[in-house]
Amino acid sequence: MEKIKKISNKLFIKKSIWIFIFLAFYNNVFTQVELESYINLATEKNENLKALHQNYLVALSKVNQVNILPNPEINLGVMLPKMQGHTGINRFNLGAMQSFPWFGILKAKKDLALAQAEVKNKNVPIASLEIIYHLKKTWLKIYELEKKKEFSTINLQLLDRLEDVTLSNIEAGKSSAINVVKINLKKEKIKTELALLENQKIAPLATFNQLLQSDLNQAIDIKSNLNFAILPDIKNDFSVTNNQPHPIIQKLNIEQQVASKSLKINDLNRKPTFGIGFEWTYVQKYPNISFDANGRDMKVARARVTLPIYTKQYRAKTQEEEQKIIAIDHQKKEIISQFSMIIEQAKAEHESAKIKIDLYEKQKRLTRSAIEILEGNFSTSGKGFEELLQMQMNLVDYDVMILEAIVMSHLAVAKIEKIIL
Repeated sequence: MEKIKKISNKLFIKKSIWIFIFLAFYNNVFTQVELESYINLATEKNENLKALHQNYLVALSKVNQVNILPNPEINLGVMLPKMQGHTGINRFNLGAMQSFPWFGILKAKKDLALAQAEVKNKNVPIASLEIIYHLKKTWLKIYELEKKKEFSTINLQLLDRLEDVTLSNIEAGKSSAINVVKINLKKEKIKTELALLENQKIAPLATFNQLLQSDLNQAIDIKSNLNFAILPDIKNDFSVTNNQPHPIIQKLNIEQQVASKSLKINDLNRKPTFGIGFEWTYVQKYPNISFDANGRDMKVARARVTLPIYTKQYRAKTQEEEQKIIAIDHQKKEIISQFSMIIEQAKAEHESAKIKIDLYEKQKRLTRSAIEILEGNFSTSGKGFEELLQMQMNLVDYDVMILEAIVMSHLAVAKIEKIIL
């Protein structure tokens, strides 16, 4: 009987070691497809992105509102009282006038409206990057909580097996019943931690589902297993991706174009405007009078020129737009500086995660070796229970800390991808 118990104890030792070896490789497979499907769903269904795109369409519709001539003027005048002229009695006159802006101003206004619409359009990719980043961040939080629950469940299984060995040792007179109580105290603590982990999922789960426009309480089945994240290639000019500036920089560039086009229109507004028209006066014949011009209507061709001689407002507008261009230059430099800071911080976090993983992996290997020795002693003599229990708890804690470091590395990469991808 004693021999059977020793064999059982050795099997427990080997099984425990293999479980932890499995956990060591548990995070070495990363299924990007799963997260990508959520990203595609969020960018397709997000109501804010739809609203931003609609705002772009609204701004685009203004193009046809500015690329037209001013409305023609039509006037009608009735003579009260009747006016007598050389050719008869003037009864009423009818006139029309069409104004024309300076050459090129209509095209300039159309170009300005298109540029203003494009500024609105750039809000869509900017908001998409924010949504993708928050989606990744929230998904990683949920992933971390789920994996911690799995570790806690495995920890309970290990404690159950340790309890079986302890009961066998009690029957053989090599252990005390108090050890079973200690194991049960640890198990109750882990069960409480499991409940807390489940409660901690509520907030990120609601955020994640809100980004997907889904039911806030809808469960997420996470199948992916993450390994340590690899930093993307960061070029010297990280504000340029695929030969295109970052969407925020693109938006600021277009805002500068808007200011330049406003300057052009302002210069054109200082030019004269023209108007051409025609006026017809209906003339009634004089009764009982005969001459060639009696009752001849009057027809007059008219032309008009408007001279903008008060130019103070144009000078002020020029100064405004020029200052705006300078201000946007400063803004671009500040944003690029912020990008640089974020990337450096993310790289430091990524390196910290790597250092932590290296440390925890070494501690795990040493802990496993210690557990083998302690389990061997405990199986044969019943001694070293406290140390064995603590070492087994430490081994799971190292897996949890490795998990946290892996998530940390992915968060760092997500911050960088928000800028360079």
